[in-house]
Amino acid sequence: MQRRRFKDTLTFPERLDQETERLRTETELMTIDELFELRELMQDVPSEKLKARKAEIERKLRTLNHPSSVVALTKSSLGPIS
Repeated sequence: MQRRRFKDTLTFPERLDQETERLRTETELMTIDELFELRELMQDVPSEKLKARKAEIERKLRTLNHPSSVVALTKSSLGPIS
């Protein structure tokens, strides 16, 4: 089977194979320092996402623990519930 020449006509597995080979070649050519720097960068991404998610959850928790003035106004306008 002859491989197609144009990127637009390659199937997904073919493009994936090409990209995998390109990345493998790039990493093989990197120095130890470059590889270590890449490792640090890759660790930072999940860490930043976790920090952002934690901040969002903490904000929601504060909202649940301390009802807003809108909720307080609604309760006071209803009067006592029997």
